[in-house]
Amino acid sequence: MIDLDGIFPAVATPFDEAGEVEWDSLRRNLKGWAAAPLAGYLALGSTSEFPALSRDEKERVIATVIEEAAGRTVIVQTGEQSTRETIAWTARAAELGAQAALVVSPYYYKGAMTDRALERFYHDVAEASPVPIMVYNIPQNTGVNISAAVVCRLAEHPNIIGIKDSSGNYGQLLDIIAGTPEGWGVTTGAASMVFAALASGGRGAILAAANALPFEYCDIHRLVREGDIQGAAEQQRRLQHVGGLLSKYGIAGTKAAMDLLGYAGRQPRLPMLPCGDAARDEILNALREAQLVRL
Repeated sequence: MIDLDGIFPAVATPFDEAGEVEWDSLRRNLKGWAAAPLAGYLALGSTSEFPALSRDEKERVIATVIEEAAGRTVIVQTGEQSTRETIAWTARAAELGAQAALVVSPYYYKGAMTDRALERFYHDVAEASPVPIMVYNIPQNTGVNISAAVVCRLAEHPNIIGIKDSSGNYGQLLDIIAGTPEGWGVTTGAASMVFAALASGGRGAILAAANALPFEYCDIHRLVREGDIQGAAEQQRRLQHVGGLLSKYGIAGTKAAMDLLGYAGRQPRLPMLPCGDAARDEILNALREAQLVRL
């Protein structure tokens, strides 16, 4: 049984200035994160820049994360634009050692992605998948919101074990928690909502920000589980400005924070651009204000 209780970094892919993957830097990041009490890792999520990776690079990312996971759970994002390709890629990820698959909804033909189409898509993938799957809702990227009603119906399928909801819609998250079985894997992808999600009955969080601040977000999870709600809320407030900036500046901002905190964020892959000096300075000042800079 896959345990989604905890914090999972959505693993970033470091690129050099020529756009090549820095495999040694990826491995160094994973070795650094091993000291934090993380529940596991998400490979090939949005923060990995998966649409910009070749199939060979994707397979090598999976292999690298699994090699360095030290027994922790490894989830792989496997969603494609057709049901057929999603099933095939999910099966391949499982062959490579993925313990679960996070499946983003098809988004190119977003106008056709009705509740009925989305429910059929996830049902068909779950039926065919050799590993448990999770629903991935990130409407700010896909233009498709998976409604709470659809998620609650999908939760009845024995091979659908949870959701990563990155919408930032707290009301929808509450509806999902209320309408799914107790202990079902409701996780948030929004750094600003980690405390609220956990305190409201969510299981964990799968975060871009945990690339840079794995210990700090694990502290929120630990404090909630220990019943120290005030302490968890204070930790969330401490991280709120930094998390907001990382959301504002996206993957480039997360990579800048990683570099500032001793991890290897490096460059995004073109056409995505790195942070400018002003944004980087803004992130650095926020880290200093929160007493998070360890360099």
